[in-house]
Amino acid sequence: MMKKMTSSLIPPPGSSPLVSVQWAKEKLAASMAASATASSPAGTTSTRDAPTLVFVDATWYLPNSPFACPFAAESAKSLYQNFNRIVPNSAFLDLDECADEKSELPHMMPSRDVFENYMRSLNISTEDSIVCYDRHGLFSAARAWYMLRFFGHRNTFVLDGGLPEWVEAGGDVAEGSVAGTTARTTGTTVAKPVEEYTTVGGTTSSAEQTNAEKENKSVASLADIQEITSCTTDEQERTSLQDTTTILDARPAGRFTGEAAEPRAGMRSGHIPNSTNVPFLELLDVRDHEEATTTSTKDGLKMISSAPTKRTKLKSPGELKKIFNTKNVDVEKPFVVTCGSGMTACIVALAAEVVCAHEGKAKPTVSLFDGSWLEYEKSGLPVATSTSNS
Repeated sequence: MMKKMTSSLIPPPGSSPLVSVQWAKEKLAASMAASATASSPAGTTSTRDAPTLVFVDATWYLPNSPFACPFAAESAKSLYQNFNRIVPNSAFLDLDECADEKSELPHMMPSRDVFENYMRSLNISTEDSIVCYDRHGLFSAARAWYMLRFFGHRNTFVLDGGLPEWVEAGGDVAEGSVAGTTARTTGTTVAKPVEEYTTVGGTTSSAEQTNAEKENKSVASLADIQEITSCTTDEQERTSLQDTTTILDARPAGRFTGEAAEPRAGMRSGHIPNSTNVPFLELLDVRDHEEATTTSTKDGLKMISSAPTKRTKLKSPGELKKIFNTKNVDVEKPFVVTCGSGMTACIVALAAEVVCAHEGKAKPTVSLFDGSWLEYEKSGLPVATSTSNS
């Protein structure tokens, strides 16, 4: 039986899903010190008995974009393995690998069994506190955050500013041999595999939990989208889903309106009828990495040179609130997020939760349309093309 998470490793209830680099540095030091004390001697088969603070590198690259990989690497995982410069006590979560292997669509949400086996391979338990980050600053880490929370990892957060901000602030960077996805050090020894994967609520399957137990996170299907967008003038036939749920599309405005082509050949651009465009880039502060090299304090130049050409960070809660207000989006009401393939939609979900936390309100009720535009466009359902959100 694993020990209860100590409150010192968890931000206060109702706090932002973002954690600062300073908080993460302090808690990492405390967590690794505690783990070193509690760890079994090297070579034993005992499981670690104390939850820890785990960092998850969830870097994912989008070809032909500012978020493309700037190096000749076969994948984000191979870049992770070859550069070996990460936040200490990190594991790499490959968003293309921890996915629905039966789906023709990329990086779809995995089944519970696939997810739990993957977490075992990373030696991560639901009782650990998890901080997701990526090499962009903020991009794919939001997807990892959403998935982990969906499957019951309640104490999952996103590092504000990601790896670039960590390095710029003088955070320690692990070097040397990091064996892919399985070796994550705690103190001076390698953490032992978790023998029994524990889900929130004891033995209850995370896939069977209620939305409330999943931190108000869920996944919407194409059928759900059809129900939300179906038009009927008969009030008796309207559903509560239609009346209360907004669809927020995170793709760039040109693709949303149909004025710009989709990056995937043969696909129509446009949007789901009655959806609202909230381009994810509008939620981010974006700047070139070259700016950061002039202010880095801990070997920053070399570190940042092994990251994408742009660094991104979520805008302030006040700025995010103004953006949602401008688009007439009430983040306190249920909404569905969508994008091209289910990746950047999670940035919108993260931004909404940051706003709610800043205002002391309950977490938003959000669903991710995992198949997003890839699935919707292929379905042959109606596509809207206009400068409006209808």
